[in-house]
Amino acid sequence: MFAERGTTRMKKILPYALTLSLVGQSYAFASGLEKSVLWSGRNAGVAGAVTSSVGGPEALYFNPAGLGGTTGLAASINFSPTFSKFQAPIAALGQTLPTTSSNTNFSPPAAALVSYGLTPQLGIGVGYYAAGGSKVVFDGIALAPVLPSAQLKSDIGLTEFSVGGGYEVLDGLRIGLAWRALFVKADLAFQGSPVGAATATAYSTFTGASATRYNGFRVGLQYAPRDSRWGIGANWRSAIDFVANNVNATAQLLTLPTSPPTTSATALAPYNGSTTTAAIGATLPQQLSIGGYFDIFEKTWRVLAQYDFTEYHRLNQLFVSGSLTLPTPVGVTPLSSVTLNWKNQSNIRLGTEYKLLENVVLRGGYVFTSQVTANDIPLSTFAAPGPAHSVFLGAGSTIIPNLSIDGALELTWISATVASTDAPAGGSVAAGNYKDMAYAAHVGVTYAFGTF
Repeated sequence: MFAERGTTRMKKILPYALTLSLVGQSYAFASGLEKSVLWSGRNAGVAGAVTSSVGGPEALYFNPAGLGGTTGLAASINFSPTFSKFQAPIAALGQTLPTTSSNTNFSPPAAALVSYGLTPQLGIGVGYYAAGGSKVVFDGIALAPVLPSAQLKSDIGLTEFSVGGGYEVLDGLRIGLAWRALFVKADLAFQGSPVGAATATAYSTFTGASATRYNGFRVGLQYAPRDSRWGIGANWRSAIDFVANNVNATAQLLTLPTSPPTTSATALAPYNGSTTTAAIGATLPQQLSIGGYFDIFEKTWRVLAQYDFTEYHRLNQLFVSGSLTLPTPVGVTPLSSVTLNWKNQSNIRLGTEYKLLENVVLRGGYVFTSQVTANDIPLSTFAAPGPAHSVFLGAGSTIIPNLSIDGALELTWISATVASTDAPAGGSVAAGNYKDMAYAAHVGVTYAFGTF
């Protein structure tokens, strides 16, 4: 980096299931809709604390001001395979299942970006990259006697295409602006099971959800006086509201057998709701990042720190429209908006980088992510309702002139307990222990004709 400068009973149940399915877009279970570091072999090594120092192609995402003052052409390709495992109690019909483990879920965030210095002061960039998402699958879940092997699933992808530029206004002072287009896709399978003595619940699936929005921006600032050993930076990302239309929605109304038991089909078989189309809306909220770096030994040992604020309380409600027709006495069930009560998110990032040899750099970092999911709204496919911790260890090297390879290993975990007093009667919350774990390998290759 020393080369850089850079989401009736049925009326209540179905919207609740929609809420938990769409907005639980925590990539590898980080709080909110985004993992603390999605990708970047180079910048993941210092925990993504690079707002003040990033330059070249990846500045388009981390801080577009870093595109200013670059020279020549540079291209960066990144791939960050992530494996995650979830453990949680699950609220099923009339009972709470014991702590259950998900499948080992694989998520492949990636990025491809290019930058070019038009003048010694003005640089531009273009890129396509992962911006968030989730892939969580629980198989063989016994939600009810009539549905002994259901799948709970959240397969969501958020990607962005961006174009931007940076300009060095004064010696060491840069500003930047980037335009962002957001693409959303999702396939979901969720239950809205009440806890305790309730006798009915819904199992719902939503497929083909997609949305595209073209109204996102980033604005960045960097200041690093020449011949100094320090720098500061700030980056603001605008919020993007999106609505996924033409979502295929189905539902089954599950009931407990009558007492005494009966072989009545209406008692033992699920009620199948009609297939309908629905619309689901959420927000990728605004974010502000402020950070700085200091060289303990000039051009040899650097420390970095950064604070991110993400306005997740804006996701206090999920917009849902549409209706499902179920057998009498339920009838037509409208899908209504649901309150989430999410909290704002804070990331505290600390990183360090040491130049071991002329072409070998060692890196390390840590991220603390505050709790976003409320204690009374956790489900198996959400992040556990507690803070997340992420540690990183990485290195980079110039293999041949103009070609550098960077990599980092990541471990992220959350552990939390939901008390019985946090699980409201008749709700979809199971009290107990929640634990999430993820492993990621961040790999990046950069080819540059110039400096950044």
